Amino acid sequence: MRPSSLLPLTSRQSYIFILLVTLRVAESCLSALREGCMPDFHAVPMGMGGELLEMGRLNSEETSSDVLAQNSPGKGRQRLVDPDMGSTDFMFLQARVRKLEREFDDKTLFLMRSCNLTLDEVNVIYRSSPKLKMLSLKHHIEPILSRLSTEFRLSAASLGKLLTKFPTILYPACSRQFDDVVTFLQVMGINSSGMHRILTCRPQIFSLKIERNLNYTINFLLRDVNVPRHKLSTMLIKCPHIITLSVERKLRPALLFLQGLGLDATQIGNISAIYPYVFLFDVENKMRPTVRYLHDELNISSDNICRVICNKPQLLGYSVGKKLRPTVKFLVEEAGVPRHRIGDFVIRCPAMLGYSVDKNLRPTLNYIKTTCNISEPQDWMRYPRMLSYSLERRIKPRVESLTAIGHKLMTMGDVFHVMKQPEEKFRRMGRTGHLGTIHVL
Repeated sequence: MRPSSLLPLTSRQSYIFILLVTLRVAESCLSALREGCMPDFHAVPMGMGGELLEMGRLNSEETSSDVLAQNSPGKGRQRLVDPDMGSTDFMFLQARVRKLEREFDDKTLFLMRSCNLTLDEVNVIYRSSPKLKMLSLKHHIEPILSRLSTEFRLSAASLGKLLTKFPTILYPACSRQFDDVVTFLQVMGINSSGMHRILTCRPQIFSLKIERNLNYTINFLLRDVNVPRHKLSTMLIKCPHIITLSVERKLRPALLFLQGLGLDATQIGNISAIYPYVFLFDVENKMRPTVRYLHDELNISSDNICRVICNKPQLLGYSVGKKLRPTVKFLVEEAGVPRHRIGDFVIRCPAMLGYSVDKNLRPTLNYIKTTCNISEPQDWMRYPRMLSYSLERRIKPRVESLTAIGHKLMTMGDVFHVMKQPEEKFRRMGRTGHLGTIHVL
């Protein structure tokens, strides 16, 4: 398969080709008439339009036949131009053809077809990487895009996003660097699907130098951050951005902050492997304000802050004003959790601070209050995880299933006992009727 045949033309691109072919035929006819000769109606102008007709790649058969009819001898062909057309009209038509040829040259049309890009998007790529226009379509652009689409299974849309983020991947020098980085990542244990994710999420990795950048960052993650070696590849696939971050300006300050909280090497390594995005958070604008809020306003001790972060490292990236305070306000004012106990509540279920009040917490609270008639504040303190279960996927289906067979959940203990069971165990409990202390209607 030819690399240029990666994708069929869209209707818009077909129209552009048709317009080019029509204008080229018109130009040929006008030139012949101007010289006092009869046009050669059997000669189809070659170039982009002629290549299109050769390939037979027009999407619409009706449109293709119309164009061919215009380019065949007879009445239809003669209507294409007016023999009395003046030189001004001829010059306008010629200028239009030249403008279209500049806008839709071979390279541009190939990028539009193969990478699912618009003309404006291709022009943006040209402006960000002017040298791209000087590359050979046959020797550079086609082979590289063909390899990306076959070896790494990138779709046309993914190729377009890749070029938008990292157009220099088409440069010959970068292509050689690309091969070196691919080999390096494969040695690190990253398979083809992982390579696909890295290409689509952070293609800039493939422009980094092995010794100066990649090895230095990997060694820092293994030795200083203490990431378990067997978890390193998973970590890089999950968060490809981390390998492009500056060690001195980004990674080391984050590490020092975590160490300052009292987290030991093992805890930091596990946090990094589970949630490497923690190194993307700004220390002064994100992590430090969050820790200060947990300590000063929720009265959580330093030791318990470490425990909370180990269980829910995402908390370090939450906004105090937009996320943490509104959630705490809901727990106090609507769920009835005493203000002086909110710290204990967070320690027992830190994931609670990550849920949306409007989409998750409030609907769950209202459903349990109305359906199970449970509203005592002490119930939420005893079972804080209740609000963490999905209302639509877990709570509602189980309550309705039990109600249908004559079981009623009378207390929060009943509700929690049912909700905490794995799916298979819950089904077995329903079939056998052994539901512990749950009341029967």
